[in-house]
Amino acid sequence: MDTQKYRTASPKNMLTIEHLQVVSTNWEVLSFNGSGFGISVPMSTNVARARFRCNVTKEFSQEIERATHKGVPACTPLQIMWTPYNSSVASPKGNVGAVFSDLILSPRTQGRAFIGYERSRSSQTTMIYANLSQICRFPTSQTTGCSMHLSAHFIPTVERESIDFVDPALKVWNEEMLEAAGLVSRMVNEAAMDTIDQEYRKSSVTDGVAMGAHALASFYFRDSTPIPLVCQTLSKTFQASCFKRLRIISSMGVFPVHQVYSLNDLVMSNIIKHTPFVPNSVRADYGYVIDSLVKLGLRIGDFEVLTSELSMLRWETHLAHLAHLVWLKHCLVGYKKDCIPDLSSIHCFQQQLLYDVKKTNKEITSPS
Repeated sequence: MDTQKYRTASPKNMLTIEHLQVVSTNWEVLSFNGSGFGISVPMSTNVARARFRCNVTKEFSQEIERATHKGVPACTPLQIMWTPYNSSVASPKGNVGAVFSDLILSPRTQGRAFIGYERSRSSQTTMIYANLSQICRFPTSQTTGCSMHLSAHFIPTVERESIDFVDPALKVWNEEMLEAAGLVSRMVNEAAMDTIDQEYRKSSVTDGVAMGAHALASFYFRDSTPIPLVCQTLSKTFQASCFKRLRIISSMGVFPVHQVYSLNDLVMSNIIKHTPFVPNSVRADYGYVIDSLVKLGLRIGDFEVLTSELSMLRWETHLAHLAHLVWLKHCLVGYKKDCIPDLSSIHCFQQQLLYDVKKTNKEITSPS
């Protein structure tokens, strides 16, 4: 794990991540209509499997054993599952969508917390089950607050309907598991943004923006039910577990959130070329997510964007003017007009510009 980028342990150092693997599963479901014709519906999910080393005091282990009649394990697995973006695959509709509604999550739906973990790692096909019973032992009524399912070694209430936050020792353990889940979700999100950035730089701007919007909305945290503490803990750790700012998709690719602007006047997006801003399509589909990013550093203000843009334009104008001076200088010292000097070397060009700046006493205002 990259210890320079992430916090690899939970706040009380009870859980330390040792391993993380992301598995993608793709399959097709054959849906038959009333006429007997089958329609193939492609589906896919991503599962992140993590393993954490447990390090608790003897006294705390005894408290857990008193409440559960089981001691704290040496290692514990944790898994999150979410639906990836695929530009060629639409969300399942009709009967197929109803059957797999517990499995396939849209960015606007919440996942659930499960008590337990995957029984077998021998086959990826164990991922494909609508109620997740092959991945998780006991489903609960607790939602995660974002578009991912979470399966971990939570300690439930006696009825196994929700996570136990009443018993003091169990509350500490379950909160530590949630902190670990927040760390894994941030690692997964960072890896997704790396992929999206590469996709954007391949000139696949449309797919890059759509993938970025999907990732942003999938890991957007809202109130979880019936216990809000679940979402609050996940969201807090998601932000704090990485030493770098959260990255989002912009008009110029993937940027840290504090370097991206949110435009109030959408018409301005047609003339802004040098300043990263939230694309109009992202704001139109997920405006509620964009509004929540202000407290994380997202910039708001059309005037600031225009100021930055004009500053860049002035800089380009000065560069063009100085390039013309370089050409005039070479003409005046004996070069033929049709013999334009080779300015392909950036270093030589910069040195020539600096020389002419000093000679002509021109002040250049560089962009801030």
